Amino acid sequence: MSNAPLSAAPAQAPSTGRLVGSCLILVGVLVLAFPAYAWFGYARSGANGIAVAAVALLVCGASAVLALLVTGLLQGGKQAVNALLSGMALRMGVPFAAGMLLQSQGGPLAEAGVFGMILAYYLLALAVETVLSLRLIKQPANSHDSAESSRAS
Repeated sequence: MSNAPLSAAPAQAPSTGRLVGSCLILVGVLVLAFPAYAWFGYARSGANGIAVAAVALLVCGASAVLALLVTGLLQGGKQAVNALLSGMALRMGVPFAAGMLLQSQGGPLAEAGVFGMILAYYLLALAVETVLSLRLIKQPANSHDSAESSRAS
């Protein structure tokens, strides 16, 4: 019985490391894409276009990281579906609500196309975060079997 906690403890560390690594990859990809979005925004709306690209990066980046964290922290077992659905709600809901709110308030951000920029950034964040989420929830086939056999012993 003393072997079960020892075998369970190392399994948590790699998943935490993978979660942090996945969040860093996600943020890195979104930040690396920023110059392209800023250039497009500047070409359309000048300095306000760069501000719109920054707002879109912050909104979509924060919601994608939150979704990835929820997925990673609730992974495995019966909570896997809840984790994916909660992550999906965060990933979609936050950018949509922020875009609608900012667009409906009017002003320079709305004139520069903040909602469209959020949607464009959302597509990139969605693709990257989905791949990383699937990578996080994938569990080796033998890890489940070894956990059950150690409980039976």
